[in-house]
Amino acid sequence: MVTPAGRKVAARHLIEQHRISERSACQLVGISRSAFRYQARARNDHALRAQLRELAAQQSAYGYLFLHSMLKTEGLVINRKRTYRIYTEENCRSAPGDVRSCSVFGNHLKSLGPSTSLGLWILSLISWLMAAASEC
Repeated sequence: MVTPAGRKVAARHLIEQHRISERSACQLVGISRSAFRYQARARNDHALRAQLRELAAQQSAYGYLFLHSMLKTEGLVINRKRTYRIYTEENCRSAPGDVRSCSVFGNHLKSLGPSTSLGLWILSLISWLMAAASEC
């Protein structure tokens, strides 16, 4: 299977070496003329990446969507998928199970833990409620 880049090279070779028209060369190699003429533009993401890293360090408990809205208010970004791509490339996400995660009940139960008397009482209450709910 030939990639589009390989098809571009083959079409250019046909045009330059064999004096075939662009239309015929593109048709022979199976690429559209617009794809043959397309030239990708390099993106200048340096300011966006720096701001995203800074916001992720300050707001470590929030995910990329919250950071995206903050960047959008500053006028730096307009596409959510682009923000996510840069967010993952820069490794801005917090580790799973991190204390800074947004879980409402998980963090409180972790801080209490079963080692304290209040933590044991809460865990026994939860298990009693779950048992009572399964009986109904």
